[in-house]
Amino acid sequence: MLDINKLLNAPHALVIQKIECVRTASELDAGATKFFSFMAKGLAIFLSKKPQEAGGVYSTTQEEWEDQNEAAESWADGAKKLGNPGGSRDQLYLKFLKGKIWPKDKKHYDIKSGETVAPNLSLPWPDVLNTIEISLMEWDVFTDDSLGTFSVAKSDFDNSASKQVIKIVTSEEEGSIYKIHLHLKENKK
Repeated sequence: MLDINKLLNAPHALVIQKIECVRTASELDAGATKFFSFMAKGLAIFLSKKPQEAGGVYSTTQEEWEDQNEAAESWADGAKKLGNPGGSRDQLYLKFLKGKIWPKDKKHYDIKSGETVAPNLSLPWPDVLNTIEISLMEWDVFTDDSLGTFSVAKSDFDNSASKQVIKIVTSEEEGSIYKIHLHLKENKK
């Protein structure tokens, strides 16, 4: 357990200068997208059969069969588009040591692809911590989604005269990509 006095007297601080959203997560959770895609494919296979093969109940004429095929293809395309990343806003927040650290004044920050936000969030960095791990999360009604996690060590800043680094954070499951601009600041004693 970290001693609060060591945190307050930390010799360094990690400053999260900017968060750049390269691409937001999928509009639907990956599981829902896969389910819709699976259902659309099944329906498309059934409707792609000729009227007599499809059982005649759903398509009794060639024209109805073509209309149903068109509807199935449209639905399948729609399901694919729902799963495409970048089409919506993420409800972003940051977590450190299992607690939310940003934004402080609301549940989350709505961010879209191409947008940059500058939280200028300063985290005390005591010597007892070799690395700091921060998670990007997306607020959700049921269960929040991870948009990725990054770790940063003080040694990451060794080759930077300005003591700045950029971390790329991705989530394969959610499809999001973020660039996090960080600065290592020395606290005055």
